[in-house]
Amino acid sequence: MKPYARQTDRLQILLRRIAFQWGAGKLSKLFVRFFPAISHDTSLRLIRATPIELPTTTAIGLDDFAFRKGHRYGTLICDLISHQPLALLPKRTGEIVEYWIKQQPHIQLISRDRSKTYREAITKANPNIQL
Repeated sequence: MKPYARQTDRLQILLRRIAFQWGAGKLSKLFVRFFPAISHDTSLRLIRATPIELPTTTAIGLDDFAFRKGHRYGTLICDLISHQPLALLPKRTGEIVEYWIKQQPHIQLISRDRSKTYREAITKANPNIQL
């Protein structure tokens, strides 16, 4: 337990499990009688602060998507083996994609659309990756 913490480590583990299983809204409604200090925002902070281990995969897929069509676009990175999303990047620029790929040295294969931006970013990050 951290000094000056208002919750024990065991309580945080319990709250995280319930928040991931039921969602932040139901958690705050369930515990409002027992723990009045646990609000919707507190449970969201617990979820966001939870470290997540990314699986080590050798094949990923890249595609762009719209946060808001015509205004904001991002990049979705998925594991091609398990079909699970690995990352949502806030933009679809080559610099962000290149930086993310450099952090993942085990990647050997990338599937992408015809985007020249993604192709250039991949070859800059690691020219040995198969496209």
